[in-house]
Amino acid sequence: PCKYLLPDQVSSRPGPPCIPPARIWPYVTNTPWRSMLGERIIESIDQGVSSEQCGGWHMFGDQTWCNKAMKKTPGVLALSFGIEERDLFSEYMSNYYRVP
Repeated sequence: PCKYLLPDQVSSRPGPPCIPPARIWPYVTNTPWRSMLGERIIESIDQGVSSEQCGGWHMFGDQTWCNKAMKKTPGVLALSFGIEERDLFSEYMSNYYRVP
């Protein structure tokens, strides 16, 4: 059975997604490459990284990230921008991590 790492966190959280299997196939067709892509996406989400390895988790709305992944690295430039309207994620990145 799937267990959440932080069961009291109601939005985004670290760890494996607990996705129950569909009772019925919700689409008209089952395209093998789409199914394989979906399985790859689910597999990429949980790579077994612990809170200790990350230096803790940072959760903001619908996003969760590893603190060490956001550490400033010389020679690396990160850009975050909204497309059309106010983008809270980009504003947060700019204010908290000084991403231009």
